Amino acid sequence: MQDLSFSTAGLYPRLSIKALQLIEEAGFTRAELMPQCTHETTPEFAKEVKKLGITVDSIHFPLVFFGILYNPYPGMVLEARKLNDNLVNMGYEMGTRVIVIHPVGRGSTIDPAVLESLVYLCEVGEKAGIQIVLENHPKGGRTPEEQSAAAKMIGHRNLQLMLDVTESWECDVDPLDFVQKVDLAHLHLSDFSDRGKHLPPGEGDVKWNEFFAALKRKNYSGRYVIEPVWRYYTEGAAEKLVKAREFIENCL
Repeated sequence: MQDLSFSTAGLYPRLSIKALQLIEEAGFTRAELMPQCTHETTPEFAKEVKKLGITVDSIHFPLVFFGILYNPYPGMVLEARKLNDNLVNMGYEMGTRVIVIHPVGRGSTIDPAVLESLVYLCEVGEKAGIQIVLENHPKGGRTPEEQSAAAKMIGHRNLQLMLDVTESWECDVDPLDFVQKVDLAHLHLSDFSDRGKHLPPGEGDVKWNEFFAALKRKNYSGRYVIEPVWRYYTEGAAEKLVKAREFIENCL
């Protein structure tokens, strides 16, 4: 499936290059990169990635650097601009089409300096042909309405919405509510149950057939990214990657 990928976040703490190699060997043609250090946010890293046979179709803004993106201190706003430039330039070199970010808390306002950083990311992404997508999250964007309000505060045409299935369940919101109420541009797929969150797809309580049927009714045309938590892939990753890919392919 051309628009199906696996996130390197699910293979932490392996080096991202090694994670990409494992994803490719499991039969994926695309991956989502979660950078884990400064080097993995640079055009120089893109040169390493381009030696592989897999396309980094999307980038999740590095969780380790969210403190830079959402910091209103003047010096950190400058750091955020440099980081945004690097991520977009790296993505452009790799043929990336999407960058994922999280909402800024649950409030009804955004600090003007933080808003400047988010708008800047949208603008430089647009120039490079890279869509910025806002993920739902327990710390913000918990419901379709709250997520839409968060996007409206940023207010840029290059910002669209996405759904993380597990994060929706963690907020006691049925993911179908997002499918029905939001025009989604990107998906993070993982399972959820009493024994844990971000489980490999098919190993929890998510009713995947209903979920994909709802997506089909909405004519969803975005990407499908398998994003389980890394601890399920510390051993036997090669086989588990294939199993996850085949499960979602069968659903599609």
